[in-house]
Amino acid sequence: MSTLTFANPMGAWLAPVLLGLHSSSFFEWYVYMPLMTVASLPLYYAVMRSLRANGALAMVSVHGRGFWLAGYYFLCFLLPNVVAVALKTMIVEEMDYPTSPWFASLVSPLHFYIASVVVAYLWLIVRGRRASLDYAAGLYVQVGLVGGYVVAGYRLFNEWWAWTDPTTAVSGVVMLAALLAYNWDLARRFVLARHLVGQNT
Repeated sequence: MSTLTFANPMGAWLAPVLLGLHSSSFFEWYVYMPLMTVASLPLYYAVMRSLRANGALAMVSVHGRGFWLAGYYFLCFLLPNVVAVALKTMIVEEMDYPTSPWFASLVSPLHFYIASVVVAYLWLIVRGRRASLDYAAGLYVQVGLVGGYVVAGYRLFNEWWAWTDPTTAVSGVVMLAALLAYNWDLARRFVLARHLVGQNT
């Protein structure tokens, strides 16, 4: 096996784990995506069970419930997959760049940050409470959403357009729509929500 280059000190620290995953072909998208998708199912089941228990689904109209259930599943899908990508991008040779970019050391931490925002969001909705810690978590998620707006805007104005290629500026449109929806959901949980079952102030 050729010598691998780690993108940051954390990669060197986790070298035994990363080398094992690399040698098992886990970092191939057709391996980790199915595996992480399977991992998302019990997470989604746990989230749904908590939402039914705390009455949070009652905030969503019957007509829009399918949309939000799909949105919450996407978060459960995103979490394990973004962690897999965070591990993958600790190895420079696993990045999708012809040469090592200046920001190579930041790619993995950024994905771990995205994962942490998703965890905070899921934690908020399954708690269904309005304590100080929840407001702090809500602020943390909001900061993450603002960062997402910046990335979406960059893609919109700096990437080329091709409706058949989701990695171009089209992804900026999709990201912006998704982020606005999640931001609305976050806001209504703190501003519009009333008397969730099991609310504990």
